[in-house]
Parts: sequence; C-alpha cells; structure tokens
Amino acid sequence: NMKKLLILLLFCPMIGLSQQGLTIVDSLIHNGVSRSYILYIPASYTSNVASPLVFNFHGLTSDANSQMWYGDFRGIADTANFIIVHPQGLLNNLGQTHWNVGQSAGIDDVGFTETLLDFLSTQYNINLDRVYSTGMSNGGYMSYHLACTLNDKIAAIASVTGAMSQYTQIICNPVHPTPVLEIHGTADAIVSFNTILSGLQYWYNYNNC
Repeated sequence: NMKKLLILLLFCPMIGLSQQGLTIVDSLIHNGVSRSYILYIPASYTSNVASPLVFNFHGLTSDANSQMWYGDFRGIADTANFIIVHPQGLLNNLGQTHWNVGQSAGIDDVGFTETLLDFLSTQYNINLDRVYSTGMSNGGYMSYHLACTLNDKIAAIASVTGAMSQYTQIICNPVHPTPVLEIHGTADAIVSFNTILSGLQYWYNYNNC
C-alpha cells in the first residue's frame, strides 16, 4: 500500500497542493464618496519583486464580485504573479451600476481609478510600467477610456464585448503606443460588431500598425 501511495504521489504531485492567494474586500474615499473594490493577491506575490497589476472592470448592471468570477484571472495570476483589482462602479441615473465614459455627469471614474492605483502602489510593490486594464462590455468601454485619459499609467488594454465610444475617441490623448485586444462576436446584439471598428482603426493608426 505504501508503494502504491508513493507512486500516486509521484505521478500526481499537484493534487490537493494548489495554493490560493488572498482576496481582500476594501474601499477608499474619492471625491467624498466611498468607493469599494476587491483585490486579489496571488500566493506567489512577494514584496521583493515588483508585480504587474490588472484592473478588471465589470459590465453594466454587474458588480465587482460577479466580475471576479465571470472574468476570472485568479488562477493565471497565481502562476504568472500579478495582482488583480476588481473595482465597483456607482449607480447611473437609471439605478444601474456602471462606468462613466462620458455619459454620467459628476462621476469621476478615471480619477477613482488613478486614486486606487496610487493607493495600491503604497501598499504593494507594483510594477508601474505594467499596469493593465480589461473589462466586460461597459468595463471594456472603461478600459478604452483609460487608455485615452490615463494613458501615462496604462500599459495595454483588453476589451471583451466592449468598444471605444465616440466621445472617448474625440478626447483621446495617448502618450505612448498602446497594445489593444478586442474580443467580440459578430452576432453581438447589445454592442454591435460594427461599433468596435472605428476605435480599432484609431489604435491601428496611432500605434502605426
């Protein structure tokens, strides 16, 4: 029996041995409003090594916790050693959680993102040259918005079913070539595939592809 057990351990070294990181639910005050977020610190994190940071933005009507599970990067973070932050959006005038990419007066989500990044940089050893943004739908719109309005702090973005709004494109003022990934279905009935083409062309031109 002992021999069989040793053979099992030799052939299955990872069973039951996977490490999990630390999930932290926290908040900070920005513009007098309490803004919440969920942070994931991988088990591989060490303060001796600067880690990349990924912003993972939820979609319209969704929330940080749902996005943490729906667009789940935690397993990858454990092996690739990057920190993930899932910010929580505020309510729009219809009572829906959202990210303001120019449609909501008085909500400064860009400022919130920058404040959150600055705060996390004081708490953890973050590689400020490797800060990324991704998101689902409205979270994808937000990632494009950050690529334009916080470009000096965002290295690259990825959008899933999102797009770059016309407003974002008009005000876009990047300072460095910015890798962009768009994952989109041609049958998308909420954010039409045609909606993404103008924004992709913008980055195609700016990045001199």
